[in-house]
Amino acid sequence: MTYWTRPGIMFNIEFTVASFFGKTPEALHSSSNRREFVLPRHLAWYLMKKLHKQHIGTIALRYRKDYNTIRHGIRCIKNLVETDKAFAEELKRIESLIN
Repeated sequence: MTYWTRPGIMFNIEFTVASFFGKTPEALHSSSNRREFVLPRHLAWYLMKKLHKQHIGTIALRYRKDYNTIRHGIRCIKNLVETDKAFAEELKRIESLIN
């Protein structure tokens, strides 16, 4: 198994993001479209892609989602980081917890 597909890396990100938002890692895999689940889920996808260069297809398989769904979620977080300074600071705090 290569560095890029080790499940421990992805679980570490899921666990950190879920804990930050007061959720469980399993909650990130739920099919709920409520914002309280969607934001942490998209953030986990974004961090998997940014910090550990996970392929979108790998993330999609893990979450049983379509490739374009993952891409859309990552794009939403990128836009949020660019437009919301408070969210960008929050993201930096989460990244520091992962690294």
